[in-house]
Amino acid sequence: MARPKKQTVDYFPHDCNHKATIFILEENYGNNGYAFWFKVLELLASTEGHYYDCRNPHKWKFLQAKTHLEESLCIEILGLLAELGAIDQKLWKEKIIWSDNFISRISDVYKNRRVEIPSKPSFYKQKPEQDDVSTDINPQSKVKESKVKENSIVLLDFWNSIEERGLAPKHELKGEIGEEIKKAIDKLLEKKESIETIKQAIENYLKILSDEKYFFKYVWRLDQFLRQKNAYWVFKQDFDILHNNYLNKKPKESKWF
Repeated sequence: MARPKKQTVDYFPHDCNHKATIFILEENYGNNGYAFWFKVLELLASTEGHYYDCRNPHKWKFLQAKTHLEESLCIEILGLLAELGAIDQKLWKEKIIWSDNFISRISDVYKNRRVEIPSKPSFYKQKPEQDDVSTDINPQSKVKESKVKENSIVLLDFWNSIEERGLAPKHELKGEIGEEIKKAIDKLLEKKESIETIKQAIENYLKILSDEKYFFKYVWRLDQFLRQKNAYWVFKQDFDILHNNYLNKKPKESKWF
């Protein structure tokens, strides 16, 4: 009986000269972003077939444990990696982590083994079967969904309307990022945060980010800004406090006697 071919590797190249992915991760998440990415690569290296199935509850829990990050932050960083093309965007929508770049970098291992390199997996969503009996949609649910969308449009328009914004991106209320924005806004409103307070926090953040006299330069998308503990909950403070915290303070000149 033929011995099954191994589809894992014990190591992978770690370059000293990094590309944009690492710098963007570090800019947004500090050392957590850097460590998260390389721990994900370790998982891809050691997992059969070099893809990681996050639909499996045990595997998903293990990824969180390995990276020492909360579930919401894992989802956020993986979403960014998909946007950057570091992992396959279509497969990540199915909660599968696959990286073409990673496979390319370990291709020599499979050449030396004289075996075919693992190929990208295919996963298809099955459409749920339609019942013959029609059911009424809960009207309260429809009202809430409509209200969330309305509030999201108001806040997104406000975010996009501010001209002085540094490198903060503008968004549309569609696609994966649009859904994440709606979820983040809904969560804040459930915590009794008001639209006006959220607007003030947005204005404070973009004002600090765009002005050279402040040293704070972390760039977030709107959904990231609303979710992260060191973002919205900091910038909802009075602007005078933020001004004092983030102002570039020049050292005092030495006096000679």
